[in-house]
Formats: sequence, C-alpha cells, structure tokens
Amino acid sequence: MLRCLSLALLFLWSCPGYAEKRNYRLEPHTEPPKAWVYLIVPGKKAVENDPAQQYAPADFKLRPGDLLGQADGEPLITRPLPEDQGSISLVLLQSHCQPLVVQVDLTALTSSGSYSLPVGGGVYQLTYASGKARWREWGGRYLLPAVVGVFGLTGLAFLVPIYLDRLRNREQSLAAREFKAMVVTDLVVPSSTEDPLIGSRLDDYRILQQIGQGGMARVYRGVPDATLDESQAVAIKIMNHEMAKTPELIERFDRERRVYESLNHPHIVKVFAAGEQVGHYYMVMELIRGHSLRQEVESNGVSPKKMLRLMTPVFEAVAYAHKKGVVHRDLKPENVMLSHDDQIKVMDFGLAKTHDLPQVTATGSVLGTPAYIAPEQINGELHPASDQYALGVMCWEFLTGRRPFEDENPVTLIVKHLSEPVPSLAERRPDLARFAKVLERMLAKKPEDRFRDLEHALTSLRYTG
Repeated sequence: MLRCLSLALLFLWSCPGYAEKRNYRLEPHTEPPKAWVYLIVPGKKAVENDPAQQYAPADFKLRPGDLLGQADGEPLITRPLPEDQGSISLVLLQSHCQPLVVQVDLTALTSSGSYSLPVGGGVYQLTYASGKARWREWGGRYLLPAVVGVFGLTGLAFLVPIYLDRLRNREQSLAAREFKAMVVTDLVVPSSTEDPLIGSRLDDYRILQQIGQGGMARVYRGVPDATLDESQAVAIKIMNHEMAKTPELIERFDRERRVYESLNHPHIVKVFAAGEQVGHYYMVMELIRGHSLRQEVESNGVSPKKMLRLMTPVFEAVAYAHKKGVVHRDLKPENVMLSHDDQIKVMDFGLAKTHDLPQVTATGSVLGTPAYIAPEQINGELHPASDQYALGVMCWEFLTGRRPFEDENPVTLIVKHLSEPVPSLAERRPDLARFAKVLERMLAKKPEDRFRDLEHALTSLRYTG
C-alpha cells in the first residue's frame, strides 16, 4: 500500500501540470526606445478591442496575449511559467515601426544570469514602416524640444544685446546725471558759495538755490535727484540750525507739516515729504513760480473786480481750512502766492492752530503780524473769525493801497487794533463807499460782530462789488 502511494506521488510530480512554476524578470531594450512589449499566450481566448491593439498598426492583428509594459523601463514581470517551458514569444510595438516578433530562450536567459534582452546585451532594432514614418517619429521625439531650443536661442540672441545695451545706457545715464547735476549747480550758484547745502542731496532731492529766508527757516529750490528735471522743481523749507536747538520750535515746525498734510485744496500749497536728515528739519513743498500778492498791491488801490479775483481763492482756501479745524493766524499778502499761470496759493501755516494738535505757544506771547492781527488774537484768544479780520485788512489794503491801521511802532499799531474805530473807506476811496459796511463788519473788534463765516463775508463782498 505504501509503495503504491509513493508511485502515485512520483507520477503526479512528474506531470507537466504540476511542474514547478516561476516568474521571469525581463529587461528588453529596443531602438527606438520605449517599445511596448506584448507576451503572446498560446491558447488564450482572443478579446475584442484588446487594449494592446492600439499600439499596433491597423493592419497588424495581435494574437491573444498580455501587455507587459514598455521596454527600457522597469523590469517586466511575466505571468508564472512552468520551469520546463523553454521559450516565450514577445511582440515589440513602437509607433511608426513594423511590429517585431521575437523568441526568448528562457533556458539561455536563466543560464546567463541576466535579465537583459536580447540575451548577451544589445537592443532589438525595429524597422520604420517608411521614410516618412521615421521623420514622424523623429519629430515626435525631437521636434518640440528642437523648436523650443531654437526659439530659446533666438530669444536669447535678441535679449542679450538688449540687456547689455540697457546696462550701457544705465551707466551713461548715471554719468550724464552726475555731470548735469554738477553743471546745474554751478550755473545756479557758483561753487565758491559759503552755503554747504547748495549742491547737496536732501531726501530724494538735490538742493540748487536759496530762494527765501525767514527768522525760522530758509527756503531752497530743489529738483528730484533721480531726474534733475527743472520742470519737477520743488521748494525745500529747512529749519535754521539755531532754531533746531529749541524743542518748542521743532514742535512748531512739525505742527506746520501736520497741518499741511491735513489740508488738500487747490489753493493751498502741497507738501510732498518731510523729515529730519543730518540735523536738518525740512519740508519738501510745491514750488510756486510767481510772486506774492504784496506785488499786486498798488499805491492808489486796485479795482473791486481785481480785488475779488485775487481774494476769492484765498477766502475759499481759508474757509476750507476752517472746516478742517485749522485757523491760519498769519494771513497777509506775503503769505499768498500768485503763480505765472494766475493760480492763487495760500502758504505759511507755521502759526496755524488746529483743534487736534497741542499748543506750543508760550503763555502770554502774541503770534501774528501786527498789521493784520485781530484784537482777540492779541488778547490770547483764537477764533476762525480772527482769519476773517486779517482778510478784511487785506481787502481794505487792496482797495485803498494802504492798511486801515498803520504805525511804525508795533506796540502802537497793536493798540490801534484794540481801541481805534475802523477809518472811513469813503474818505480814501469815495467811489468805493459801498464796501464800507461790509469791511467794517469784517473788522469789528469782537468776533461775534463779524460775519458768521467766510462764505457769508465773501458773498457780501461779491454782492457789493
């Protein structure tokens, strides 16, 4: 019985169906590369629309089999094959090429100890279906990179000269700007000037010329250092070095900057930049090419029409400032500019007071110009009507050629503002007696006796004129 069982097991072991099976790793290499590898499986039932058929020419019908993958990639794992199977058939498919059927000797593959196909090295050479097919294959593999490369090289050939040209132009521009800066500076002010600021840079500007000076600051003309364009010239107000030693005056200078920044009106000078650099406190402002209204005052007075033309923008600008909570406190012809194109600009808000900025005026001090100062301002009080008083003095001066109160002694002049009645306008300009009541109301000693605001005052002047 035991002998019969042993013979039966030996018979089963020797049967092909029970032979040992193993997986083979295949590494085929083809030219052109990346051919699709298809394993023909004898006896396998054909499948309609076999996915592998899409890689074969239309006139090549695949026999039933398995698509293993692409050559020259990862090792391909076939289905388990009996150990005693001597060979397999592979179909190699590549676009534009004729299919290639190869026989793989599994015995030789095993004995070689390698997984590469063909056995012993080399590649399977596929044949192009036609000359046109070869070019299509080449185009598919190399045309796009070639086109991109050609365009890239062409673009590079164009861009490199442009880049180099821009570098040269930049160097020439820098040299030309430095030369222009030197020439412009020398033309405006000789190099022997004692002012060290002339020709120097402040912020983004180059200082060219001093155009004004006051007790607190000097005003220079400057141009953007990047362009040195005279059409972009600005006024640079720099605090005097001696004044910059006093914290109270520095605060007042900064207050002026903040007041300008809070105002945006076509008849108020604009501020572009401000700060401190190497001990210099400065403001970069709009440069008005023209002169102050002082030069428009005539000894015998001007016509009402001219007075209204000059003063209306001033009224509008100051009324706008009042709505923003700003009182100028130092209105006079010198602080109003008339540009070459007849634009009126109110400036010098150095003494201006706003409701949201702290006071820096010492107790008991009087700020303002005595010839235009309102009585309540002398007493240390401040009201928007104080600016109305100053504008009334300016209107009187334009119409008559003189101010209503005059004296060489500032103290005496202040007393007149406080106590003397407004002189008769009719005595100085009989033809303008109709303006007397309007100006007398603007120059009333008490703020509450003046017009409610500047809009009402201006309307009355226009109606009278």
